[in-house]
Amino acid sequence: MRIALNENEIVYENYTVNVGQVFIAKIHGDDIDVNLLPSWIQSNGTAVFGIPQLQEFYTVDGKEKVETVHLGQNFYALITFLLKETNVCAFEESVFLEVYQKKEFNKYTSKEISDVIQEFSVMMDLKPSDIRALPNKYLNLYREENNVVYGDEEVPAEDVLVIVWVLSCGDFGEDEDLVNTINVVKNNNYKFRITQGFLMDINWASDVYLKKIDTTKLVETTTLSSFRTTRRADHPPKRINSLPSYECIQGKACKLSIPAHTFIDEQPIETLQYTVYPMTHGKNFLDANYPMMEGVPLESGAFDFRLEARDNMKQVSKKFLK
Repeated sequence: MRIALNENEIVYENYTVNVGQVFIAKIHGDDIDVNLLPSWIQSNGTAVFGIPQLQEFYTVDGKEKVETVHLGQNFYALITFLLKETNVCAFEESVFLEVYQKKEFNKYTSKEISDVIQEFSVMMDLKPSDIRALPNKYLNLYREENNVVYGDEEVPAEDVLVIVWVLSCGDFGEDEDLVNTINVVKNNNYKFRITQGFLMDINWASDVYLKKIDTTKLVETTTLSSFRTTRRADHPPKRINSLPSYECIQGKACKLSIPAHTFIDEQPIETLQYTVYPMTHGKNFLDANYPMMEGVPLESGAFDFRLEARDNMKQVSKKFLK
């Protein structure tokens, strides 16, 4: 869905993603700065794509996060990180098909995982959005396993990439479609398991999940290898990226995301105190509470701000949004 603020001005395309779900958006121009893309997103010149994992869903207040990504020219993607899976089986057990790849999850690029998902979607006649790609260690956070119906007894290493989707609901029955699916996987020499259980019904950003992931690694430095994500405690937060101007409409709530890669600091970025200052207009209308800036402008137009991040020692690093 696209939301055009004004003709010939900013166009927002709305997307939703879940843990391990492929995200793909078409690029509308060649003016994308890849250094401004979130760490989980890559570009191949015609599209941006990525497969967000648990750490991308973290918010300090456990609420839904929205991230803005430039798609070229005047197009932006508004990505909402869903905090729960849609349970298509409701109160019935789910039957999961779990296919294990040969390499560890972090040995694949986002493009390679996206290609694997596309391959399985064609092979199994599925929508790519129905498939999840996870490190094996996240599988027990994604679903509760009650029974192994079929497959390899040997459990792969915890970091191996696993492709998983809901095969059916209720008891596993050997109907023709299920048998054909199993044969396709077997004939391609994949290691796989068919399990029965339930999707986990817990907020991805809840304490239960945060204990399972390293939230200090929310900032990755793939394109900025000279920066470190941990530093001496007596240093202030460090700015690593710039953001574009923002377009807002008079009298309507303007919600703008603060991407996780805007600042780095030894202190977790979600615990920094953020303050917004106007640069091209008289009075600030935004309150900053990571990961969002939100407010209602008194006039329409493009706005530039200065964003400050302050750590627990009251040390400030200034970030200019332009």
